[in-house]
Amino acid sequence: MKDNEARRTLRLFVGSVVLSGLACLAWAALSFDARESLLLPLIVAGLVVVASTCRVQVNVRAQFIVTPAGAAILVAVAMLPTPWATICVAVGAVVARVLLRQQPHKAAFNASKDTAAATVAGAIFQAVGVPPVASAEAASVPWWTYLLALGAAAVAQAMLDMLAITTVVSLASRTSWRRALAREIDAGAAVRLADLAVAAATIVLYLVNPLLLAATPLAVVVTFLSQRHRTYLREERRAWQSLAASTDALSTSGLDGVIHTAIKGAADLFPDLEIEVELRLGGNLRVVRGGQFGVLYDGDAASAPVATGPTIDIPLGANPGGDEPLGMLRLRFRVEARLTDREQHMLTTFAAGLSTAIRNAAAYAEVSRLADKNAYDATHDALTDLPNRRYLYERTTELLAGPDREQLAMMLLDLDYFKEVNDTLGHDAGDRVLVEVADRLRTAAGNALVARLGGDEFAILFSAIPSSAAAVRRARDVLKSLHRPMDLDGVLISLHTSAGLAIAGDSTDTGELLRRADVAMYQAKDSGRQVALYARARDSADLTRLELAGALPRAVEDNEFTVVFQPIVDLASGKVIAAEALTRWAHPDLGDLPPSTFLGLIERSGLLTPFTEVVLDRALTAAASWRRAGFDLQIAVNVSPRSLADPALPRTVRRALEQYGVPGERLTLELTETAAIGHLDVVTRGAAALRDLDVQIALDDFGTRHSSLSAVFQVPVNELKIDRTFVAELDSSPEAMAVVRSIIELGRSLDHEVVAEGIEEASQRQALWELGCTSGQGSLFGWPPQSSEDLLATLQRGYNDVPGTLAAELHPEAQVVRLPRQGSRVDTEAVDEVDLQAKRR
Repeated sequence: MKDNEARRTLRLFVGSVVLSGLACLAWAALSFDARESLLLPLIVAGLVVVASTCRVQVNVRAQFIVTPAGAAILVAVAMLPTPWATICVAVGAVVARVLLRQQPHKAAFNASKDTAAATVAGAIFQAVGVPPVASAEAASVPWWTYLLALGAAAVAQAMLDMLAITTVVSLASRTSWRRALAREIDAGAAVRLADLAVAAATIVLYLVNPLLLAATPLAVVVTFLSQRHRTYLREERRAWQSLAASTDALSTSGLDGVIHTAIKGAADLFPDLEIEVELRLGGNLRVVRGGQFGVLYDGDAASAPVATGPTIDIPLGANPGGDEPLGMLRLRFRVEARLTDREQHMLTTFAAGLSTAIRNAAAYAEVSRLADKNAYDATHDALTDLPNRRYLYERTTELLAGPDREQLAMMLLDLDYFKEVNDTLGHDAGDRVLVEVADRLRTAAGNALVARLGGDEFAILFSAIPSSAAAVRRARDVLKSLHRPMDLDGVLISLHTSAGLAIAGDSTDTGELLRRADVAMYQAKDSGRQVALYARARDSADLTRLELAGALPRAVEDNEFTVVFQPIVDLASGKVIAAEALTRWAHPDLGDLPPSTFLGLIERSGLLTPFTEVVLDRALTAAASWRRAGFDLQIAVNVSPRSLADPALPRTVRRALEQYGVPGERLTLELTETAAIGHLDVVTRGAAALRDLDVQIALDDFGTRHSSLSAVFQVPVNELKIDRTFVAELDSSPEAMAVVRSIIELGRSLDHEVVAEGIEEASQRQALWELGCTSGQGSLFGWPPQSSEDLLATLQRGYNDVPGTLAAELHPEAQVVRLPRQGSRVDTEAVDEVDLQAKRR
């Protein structure tokens, strides 16, 4: 019910009660017998005044008034005719309210209520035919008849009184009528019985001796005092029991729970009042307001509805860490009220308990926040906010224990040559790269779990993967997100990643799944692929990786690395024009190991610089020995982009060239296309630093990457090396033929040398020469690679006793003419006359 409607209903009800009382009084005025003596009516009226002014009011806890006025009304209807009883009660009630200085509307309501109750009770006496006790006819009526009539009248009077009081309380306090009735019965049942007992004793005393009627006021006062004491004791007991229960209920841990419980507890202690808790924590002022029916508002104080009425405020102690109070516990009344000392002490005690509960809840919340933060920090990376290795391990173990374990796939990836970013641009730039990579992976992975394992290594746990092929597709899609260059203060960083993928099996545990993904990642690095799926057949080499990494420092110190050479020949003449230096690790236990097993370890070990110096010295030593023997060969050495990022590399190369007397243009540094594309900025800066030495740059394994053309135009190279995969399919694949033709034409257009790798058949040599490729290498010209001394002996021996050759001349009468770069002026007629095909006799 809305407030305005409730107030209107209350006014209508009070008005109806007043009208009812006036009607009863008017009836009595028209019906009473004026010939009767006024002495007894005056005594009864005085008794009503005494009984109505004897009252005890519990202002806060019970919100009700205890008075023996009911006993005086029953005495009046039993002693006097009903009209006289009605008039005496009305007069006595009005005089009592005047003496009590009640507000006019309250006085009118209470007096009218008592007048109507007297009329109804008197009507009960008339209905049963019992004459007034003071009449002459009373002598012939048995005394127990009066007691029965008095009991019926007491019931009628009590029902009318409770009906009126309950309705007014319900409408005024906005409580349910049933709740108000239950409280009225609980508080007034004993009083009603006491009123009946006083009235019955008065009638008995009067029947014994009319003079004993003078003792009735004393009996009323004694009864009132007894009821008042009993009421106080009961309410005191209930109040402290309620206080204890309310204070205990505040032990809930959450701050919201504490405040909402405080509203309910305060409402139990102080019914029918509005309870408000004003709380200041963290600089914000929060208001929670409610009552018997729960919380009505909880939010910012500035947005709280306007509340009116007198209040009693109790401060809530000091704020933790300061002198400012926590807030205020506030009771809001509808009318002005005062608390007794007991009620004030009870309210203060409750406020103290609430203050303690709020501080405890705030401390608990802070402890919980710190615990949650520590738990989060323990399972997440501080830089990228990704889950860390511990979280990944726990989550993977949890999923492997479920029914869908065979649909799990673990992907491990790291950023190739990430160390150069830190070394060149600083660790702050490296951190920015890691954060950007984390964001891209998180977005691209969707609902998959992305974790940072440490350094530049990340892991992605895929679930609901139907097949290994689907897992590979998901992995490639994720890696595509890293292709776009990153801008670090104007410097574009192109990232290259290698990823390993492992599918969970029936008995795979978390540790084994991670190990397999790690093995697959290094297989991807060694093979130059972007994603490699774990294969058990290729796992044996990877199992020794940890042992090899530990043996690297000893290998470098003990010169366990050897250099062998593969010749590069002119395809037309078969003459050796260059040699590529290939490194082997002469491991004391595992034998000769190819570069694919240890180059990645060296790049991450910090031993790259001394390793590069060893290989360069041995290659130039061999080149110098061949020059002295009359074979001036180009020498090619494979290097890592990390070496090009080393600012000391140009000095190292200059020293070695001068030491061994080899011209700079006779040295070629080879980079794999994969590494060059992933580190364009590093490669460009490094090549520019070597330009003054006339050192040549070759792009190895050309054509195997989707961005090959980008590498050609951005990396300052002098030579392109056609990957062996295209050469192997020349005889069987038109597509391979088209790719090789395009690479040769591209090299001619850019004035780059083109070298074909992996030539194993004479037909491949013939096809390459006819396409315009001038040089190549492979097993057709000698295998395996040889030491510098053995290669020198081979050169001196030659093919068919022709020193410096390794194969027969293709067509002695044919020649290959290098065409000028496109766009230059040439004699087209002269070019047309040159026979570019073999002239056969």
